[in-house]
Amino acid sequence: MRLVKTMRHWWIFPTLWALLLAACNAPQSPDSVTPASGTTPTTGRGERVMISFAVWDHERRVYQPLADRFMTEHPDIRVVLASLNDATANEQSDGELNPLNTLRQVVSAADTALSSYWLTPEAFGTPLLLNLKPLMNADAAFRRDDFFPGTIERYTAKGGVWALPLAYETAPLMVYNRTLFQNAGLPEPRPGWTWDDLLTAAERLTERDGQTIRIYGFMDPSGGVLTFLGLLERGGINLLTASAANIDLTAPEYAAALERVQEWHRTGVLVEPALASDSVAVSQEHPVREGRVAIWSDIDTFRLLDDNGNPWTPDIPIGYAPFPQGPISNFYAPVSIEGLIISGGTSHPEAAWRWIEWLSRQPIAEDGLSGPFQWLPVRQSAAQQMRSWSKLDPQIIGAHRWIMEHNGTLARQSFDDAALTALSEAVSAVVDDPKANARDVLAAAQRQLQEELSVRRDRKPTPTPDLNPVVVATPAPQQAPSTPSP
Repeated sequence: MRLVKTMRHWWIFPTLWALLLAACNAPQSPDSVTPASGTTPTTGRGERVMISFAVWDHERRVYQPLADRFMTEHPDIRVVLASLNDATANEQSDGELNPLNTLRQVVSAADTALSSYWLTPEAFGTPLLLNLKPLMNADAAFRRDDFFPGTIERYTAKGGVWALPLAYETAPLMVYNRTLFQNAGLPEPRPGWTWDDLLTAAERLTERDGQTIRIYGFMDPSGGVLTFLGLLERGGINLLTASAANIDLTAPEYAAALERVQEWHRTGVLVEPALASDSVAVSQEHPVREGRVAIWSDIDTFRLLDDNGNPWTPDIPIGYAPFPQGPISNFYAPVSIEGLIISGGTSHPEAAWRWIEWLSRQPIAEDGLSGPFQWLPVRQSAAQQMRSWSKLDPQIIGAHRWIMEHNGTLARQSFDDAALTALSEAVSAVVDDPKANARDVLAAAQRQLQEELSVRRDRKPTPTPDLNPVVVATPAPQQAPSTPSP
């Protein structure tokens, strides 16, 4: 579950997993499983096959009824729920988080799991995961075209498919004031636009009357960091793929970009998202509600309240578009598609496949996500049952469909937290103090970066993940609750 952060630097948190991955080369997992669709799995002794499914303890109330219904429909298979809480209890070791180590704990504890938290491209093709492609191909009833385009492809790599998509967590979207774009004669944002397109539009749409800012260009939800990265990208610098050891924040290109961010905040091309705090949002004076902001994010729309303290329903013509395409958006608003996995160590691959394929067709229970973040099914049949997609604005549907279709195979993220943290502090400094000298601020940021790199050199090396074959624990027998006496 993603948490909506109201701090200026909440954008760093979705990337923490990605920043700590360990690269590895590992052998392919076996792909020789060729079950016959519809056959009955057995233990060879006429016994019922038992498989396990790892879920969080608080989700048992959701998945136990589903498991019970599956077992009624498939009396030859027994599904036992295992605890993800117990399996991941030791996921933190020596202060370091490693998704591959946690994934190993999960796939050792259960035959199957709902797990995008620890699913990384480094796990694809390793003994940790079972290749689902042969199971898909052997299942004559499996409908690949029932999945929205781009979702199965998310986990397709190295000759296999390593997870069966279940749900898409809606990514943040850009929101824009359609009236302002139309009055200025500018084309409205469309899927596939770039950060250069966004920044150019923000400049064009900003209006001032002397010292009074009539129209703000862009309410940057990161407080200016995304704009800074976009300006660097405009100059041919991709900070997100650079090694921190090779970055010189005192270079003229960085100073020019930071000075531009500072100037744009002063002149209204950029506006702080802090203006959308709850204490201000109840007032009609908020610039988004007044129609005085050209572009913002739905994260900030969600934070706005009406005069009665309720979530604000836009009463101005607005449109929606995905975040601009490219690595900056992948860093700030990474796509999350929840996937069902089968352990590479399962003894019952066919039974496990029948369970997760069945589960992928079921409507998804509401789990409390709110605002711009919610889970939506990625199977079209399940979406029709729930009608969850149809409840959305058609333009929002189009934006999310485009995001899913164009997100590509899950890729290893290489963002360097040391450089990003230093730059975040630099952006904060010039935004908070219009008189701050950008070059002095960057010099301090460079010293901060060098200190962090020095600390890194003194740390113990991150242990190499264990990618040996997995043995799945035998699930503990579960007894149905006794019926109370009348």
